[in-house]
Amino acid sequence: MLVPLSASHAHSLANLRKTPDEVVAEIGRMRAAQFFSYNLVGGVSWVSLFIWGGYVFGNMPLIKNNFGVVTILIILISLLPLAWSVLQSLREAPQKQH
Repeated sequence: MLVPLSASHAHSLANLRKTPDEVVAEIGRMRAAQFFSYNLVGGVSWVSLFIWGGYVFGNMPLIKNNFGVVTILIILISLLPLAWSVLQSLREAPQKQH
């Protein structure tokens, strides 16, 4: 059984899909057309960068032949900021107890 949505229900459902960047744009009073154009250009650029980057780096023999090692290195490099933050908090913890 289909139940028609009233305008208020549709508006509530639309608000559930808002992303943080939309909220920030609203707070900054950015026009919708400007936000849409920035969002579109940014999204296309982001996807293009990673598609072409994967194509270029994926065809390099060094990376192609050592893909497992490269994957592990990427994961380890991605975890460096977390490790740095944990080490800093461990160094600061004894100083706060005094």
